Amino acid sequence: MSDESKPSVGSPEAELLRADRDLTRQELGQTMAELTDKLDVKGRAEAELHHTVDNARAKVHHAAEAVREKRAKAGAATQDRAVQFAAVTRSRPVPVAAVVTAVVAALVTWLILRDRRNLGNKRLPRRRRHRQ
Repeated sequence: MSDESKPSVGSPEAELLRADRDLTRQELGQTMAELTDKLDVKGRAEAELHHTVDNARAKVHHAAEAVREKRAKAGAATQDRAVQFAAVTRSRPVPVAAVVTAVVAALVTWLILRDRRNLGNKRLPRRRRHRQ
């Protein structure tokens, strides 16, 4: 080969070739890293597992917060109703006591009548006489 076909060391053509070579090496290294990542099944599985666990934890945390909020609202509503009932009971103790007593008496009466009806419908088994 003649000296004319080789670029000289300080020429712009040599600098372009070196830059091209360095860029090609960099791209090749990046391609190799991507291929290694794709072939690393264990690493990808672990990454997916961590991602799934993080998502599950976030969902559990969100659900727990929703339950806490609903429980707080329900507790407040129940407490408000209890306060209202207590106020009504204090303002009219006799009618409330009479209503409660009537409800309890009606429930007891219903239970007694139900048991009597059920007892009347059932036939008692006959006793067998044993031969001696």
